[in-house]
Amino acid sequence: MTPAVSGQAITLKLQGKRPVTVDELKVMAGLAGMTVAEAVGDDAVVIELKDEMDLIEWYRLLTPEQRKMLLGLAQQLAATAKAAPE
Repeated sequence: MTPAVSGQAITLKLQGKRPVTVDELKVMAGLAGMTVAEAVGDDAVVIELKDEMDLIEWYRLLTPEQRKMLLGLAQQLAATAKAAPE
């Protein structure tokens, strides 16, 4: 089922006053007769995996301080993963 996006919500999102979810971007691109990749440009990475979309949505809910803490933790985890023997 396609999520509903009101005209007012689209206006606010296009003005950068409200964030756009991945599902909303899919709807808006479809209404414009475009793919998501076409709507965001050739050099953009289109995220299709549900887990990755969930992470982005959760990240957007965090305060700036929480985002900083999460990014620090992610950097530590990435360093640990690189150092781990395969």
